[in-house]
Amino acid sequence: MEDDQYLIKSVDKALTILEYIAKAGEPVSLSLLSSRLDIRKSTLFGLLRTLQKHRFVVQHGKQYVLGHRCHALSQAFLSRHRLPVRSYELLGQLANACQAVVKYGTLSVMRLAELVTANPSEPVLLDPLSPIEDSQDCNAHALARGQAILAFLSDDELAERLASIDTLPSFTPNTITDVADLRARLLEVRRQGYAVSRAEYTLDSFGIGAPVFDINQIPVAAVGLSVPIGHADPNTIAQCVNYTMQTAASITELLGGQAHAMLND
Repeated sequence: MEDDQYLIKSVDKALTILEYIAKAGEPVSLSLLSSRLDIRKSTLFGLLRTLQKHRFVVQHGKQYVLGHRCHALSQAFLSRHRLPVRSYELLGQLANACQAVVKYGTLSVMRLAELVTANPSEPVLLDPLSPIEDSQDCNAHALARGQAILAFLSDDELAERLASIDTLPSFTPNTITDVADLRARLLEVRRQGYAVSRAEYTLDSFGIGAPVFDINQIPVAAVGLSVPIGHADPNTIAQCVNYTMQTAASITELLGGQAHAMLND
């Protein structure tokens, strides 16, 4: 990643500290943080005191854990993406209609964070939010759900998300790895209102994704499903695309958005 001339190093270090404590899953000491993060103890102490003041970190003896302000932020994030009860029923109906695994997810930079999974004839499940592994930081470009959200971001926001990426990670021989090619795909997705992923993330699946908008017409999530590549005949695909777009439109309306936004340029 290229250095950003506007990067504030102290803020960057503070956020790195929070991420490390979160992933550790247990109290950590000043010495351990200094060693693992390669930050001088004097600098680290000042950053931790600042985080303590704002309740992002709590000190217990010589150990540090996340503070309740982190929980408050996570709740604010989840509340933005919390689905009305009716939405779970809609996702279950989509899974049954297409006999496919259905997922509802949002974007974390360029990684898709799954929030809900629906399997045919099974209860709809909330997906736990797991730590993002460095090797999997970027996968939205290879998934129909990710492409469906990216395609409807503002030009500035999309440019910001792609600014530091030269080559996109490859998951299969079909994965789009060139940023210019991805931009071309996203224009196509925006025109048609949905995305398809043809064995771009895994070789054995065909994915379909449609965006979900909030009351401000911002794409906050996507509904998607995957079918075995061997079952992806034109009639099945057309039917699944129709059902997926209908479901995304219905959830958009439940969130106060306008379903026709998916068809606007």
